[in-house]
Amino acid sequence: MSSKIVRKLIEVTKLITSKAPNNSEIYPAQFVAGKNNGVGFAGETILSWWEIEGADRVLDEISDMLKQEHTFLASNHRTTIIKSIRQTFQEVCLDPQIFDRRMITRASGASLFESRLSSNPQEMGKYLYREIICSLKNKSQKKLVAYTAPRITGTSFSVASDGIHFIKKDDDKIWIELRALGYIVDELNPKEDHLKLPRLPSLLMDKDYQCFCVVETVGTDEECKIQANIKLRRFFSVILANSLPCMRTKVGEIPSSACVILPHQNQRMSPIRGSLGIFYPFYGDELQLSVEKIGLVKTWYRKRNSLEKADRDRLDKGAHFLNQAINLSGVDAFIYYFICLDALFGKSRAVYESIESRLPCLSEPNQWIEKFPKLYNLRNELIHGGSRLIEEWKDYNSYHRHFKTEPIQDIEKLAFACLSQAPDILKQYPVN
Repeated sequence: MSSKIVRKLIEVTKLITSKAPNNSEIYPAQFVAGKNNGVGFAGETILSWWEIEGADRVLDEISDMLKQEHTFLASNHRTTIIKSIRQTFQEVCLDPQIFDRRMITRASGASLFESRLSSNPQEMGKYLYREIICSLKNKSQKKLVAYTAPRITGTSFSVASDGIHFIKKDDDKIWIELRALGYIVDELNPKEDHLKLPRLPSLLMDKDYQCFCVVETVGTDEECKIQANIKLRRFFSVILANSLPCMRTKVGEIPSSACVILPHQNQRMSPIRGSLGIFYPFYGDELQLSVEKIGLVKTWYRKRNSLEKADRDRLDKGAHFLNQAINLSGVDAFIYYFICLDALFGKSRAVYESIESRLPCLSEPNQWIEKFPKLYNLRNELIHGGSRLIEEWKDYNSYHRHFKTEPIQDIEKLAFACLSQAPDILKQYPVN
């Protein structure tokens, strides 16, 4: 137990008061005090208190210290840790072994520090430390995040390095394997698209889909959703980059964003339904993942994992921004496709040269060597306010007449080609 963290926790208790500070515009935190026993909150006591100036700074310092002290918190965002610290304070503030309940509930104006029962502040600080770590450990557990993939079909497969499973809805084999790993998947009935719990009747409402994407994560619910978001954006980008020879047509149907968080067997929680984000547009035609395409996806990940960390980061960020682009349109999509190229091959103060120098490494490089200078010119026009629309670009008509294509189609094809071939290119020509 870190004595520095204990001292910081004691400092926070001096900055929490049950009465509004004079001339203060700080809004109070209002909450139900006590721990949730699974049915309701013990006591149902509603309290308000104020965090005076300096509390945010100290909580931020505690968050950094906890991440350094405990490896299981390494992937947790600071806001998640700070939220857990605040919740723990609210849960234990009426503990009769530690605090004077009357001083806290009567809004006497005393600080939480002044409301302690022990004359030794260290006892209170160590107690708070233990409770916070216990709370964070309970929340930072293994979980599955399940997300559906409308308009994609194919056989089930897994990317073990990312903990991602692409599961055909009627494939029991992988669900049995996940159950053997300790995940509680029985509440989910994927064949009939519903959760067995009455308050969670449907996963996707009226969406039609044939496959699930399931991601293994570790952390709080919010941290698990963030991890799943990052991994799924990369996953869908890699699938599309290795599957699409040409631009596909989006339809007016709203894409899916629903997810379900499924717990591990060592947790006391039920599945949670929520919104994860949009990773795959609702295309007019269905994408069939053949054995060959699945092989290309697995090979991409295998090559990615063999790269140095700096190059893996480039691939991950390029895939992320490519996914942002495919879910946008017009100018926004065009700019994000270029952010993807910059993330993959760009070099500070030499973005154009760094990307252009790697175009000869692509398959069918000649068309991209010819088109790229013009596409980059359009990129500059849009970023610097020279054009509001792609069609407003002064060279739009000449580009269309010469190449018989649209700039947005070409930049998408180029981004897909670069992402699919980037592991080999970065292996041979890393960006220093």
